[in-house]
Amino acid sequence: MKNLVFFLISTGLFLPLISNADEPRVIQVSAFAEKAITPDMVYVNVEIWSKSSTAEKTQAMAAQKTKQARAVFKQFKIKEEDIQTQSYNFSPEQVWDNKKNENKMVGFRSSQNFRVTLREADQLGALVDNLTRPTEKIGNPSEVGTNVGSLTWDSSKRDEVELATLTEAVKISRRRADEIARASQVKIKGVYQMGHRMGGNEAQPISFGKSELMRGGVAAMADAPPTEMSSGQIKVVVAVSAAYEIQ
Repeated sequence: MKNLVFFLISTGLFLPLISNADEPRVIQVSAFAEKAITPDMVYVNVEIWSKSSTAEKTQAMAAQKTKQARAVFKQFKIKEEDIQTQSYNFSPEQVWDNKKNENKMVGFRSSQNFRVTLREADQLGALVDNLTRPTEKIGNPSEVGTNVGSLTWDSSKRDEVELATLTEAVKISRRRADEIARASQVKIKGVYQMGHRMGGNEAQPISFGKSELMRGGVAAMADAPPTEMSSGQIKVVVAVSAAYEIQ
């Protein structure tokens, strides 16, 4: 018999066991493994913004506010290498003049976005509260402020867990191949081909927003409850596809 094809069911899919004169005979299987991690670090997007009628005042307020934010970062022991400017914009601010049918410049606006890595995730709520605490020394809440948003949970143990999950997926694939071989009355010689794909929560950002304007002013700080954050869990999923050569 030149070609013999067996269709075997594995994980709900039809997978082939193929044999011919030119190619090795193989059993093809797929396997999945999953592990959960409790996040211990988080990436935070912090925006420092300011606006006023003059470029000089706008820049001065932004510089002072950035200095305050950096003092907070230092307070929470965030290292310089964990603070990265991702975008910066300084531009005229315009409004549409219906009478003249044209844009009218009303001032200037500055915005700088930082990506901050907080390596102690349980301090996130306190960090947010300190960053968004209004101050009366720099302009007013409509002229300058700090916005916090786009949180991304992660774990310092991700690589370790991914390797452990990959190992488990490979073991499952071999057990499935062994079961197919026994049922087919053949013996496995070894691995012919193998590949894998990572999945699950790939440290994707989640929507979050908090700003000084939302805090309601300095006087409101005494009565404002502390911000609480829930990290949940990160799931690491590994899919393995393998071909085992048989005798």
